[in-house]
Amino acid sequence: MTDFYQQQISVYQKEAGTFKANRTPKLGLGYFAQTINTESLFQGFTAGLQIPLFGGVNTAKAKAAEISISQSQLALDKNKIILNLQKEELLNNFQKQQKNLNYYKNEGLQYANQIIETAQKSYANGDMSYWSYISFLNQAIDIKKQFAEATHSYNQSAVELQFPTIKNN
Repeated sequence: MTDFYQQQISVYQKEAGTFKANRTPKLGLGYFAQTINTESLFQGFTAGLQIPLFGGVNTAKAKAAEISISQSQLALDKNKIILNLQKEELLNNFQKQQKNLNYYKNEGLQYANQIIETAQKSYANGDMSYWSYISFLNQAIDIKKQFAEATHSYNQSAVELQFPTIKNN
């Protein structure tokens, strides 16, 4: 998109230059050679001066091209700002997902394993009922499921950061 807007600016600049050049008088020189019935050769030179009578048309077109240049420049600047904001957003999301994943790696999984160990020992010793044992195992499974979801979210944010996509506005 950035290249597109820069190319548009370049085209409009050249267009404005062309219209400005059409406002100036031009001097022309020419040579001609012509034959009639292949018998005689006519040769000659021409010289001329072209003075634009209606220069206002080219002036208006040049001003329109200059306005188009400024519009494309504004669109380019807007596009750059949007891209920078999107990059910052993706980086912030990646860092957030990384912190979340680190929590589960450092604390969450250890907590889930402790719940499983404690529940198994307590159930084996007869200190808790079967339903309590299942409830504690479900808690540990939920923590491990959240770890898997955190890993998935982290991987997705890493891919989005590495290969960002342009959002349609």
